[in-house]
Amino acid sequence: MVVTIPEVNYETAEKDWIKELQAGTKLKVVTENKEMIISGANIKNISPDPVNINSKLINQDSSLFLMVSMELGKDKYIEKANGENEQFNDEIVKNESDQENMKGKITQQQGVVQKYEVKLKTVKGY
Repeated sequence: MVVTIPEVNYETAEKDWIKELQAGTKLKVVTENKEMIISGANIKNISPDPVNINSKLINQDSSLFLMVSMELGKDKYIEKANGENEQFNDEIVKNESDQENMKGKITQQQGVVQKYEVKLKTVKGY
């Protein structure tokens, strides 16, 4: 599966993706040649059983591509037909949407801070 993530910082997305993969497990993601691998990840909204995940994040001009394959067992991959792939894709899109919403809120708060800084400079000037 490939997910396109528009206008997101590579390092931030990579850190968040690794954090998501490691959530609910004591396992660590192994990174080799920019490929991230975790064996036995517990992702309950994908499968009640542990899954092996291979993923790679690719930085393109104004977007990132997250390529992911999930293995339920030896050579048994999640297939689109069973709906699990769609659910996983929806979860990633929701997380990215939440991230974009937070960026908007941060930008809005930065505007408020700038207004108060201008007022503070005005008060100090008197």
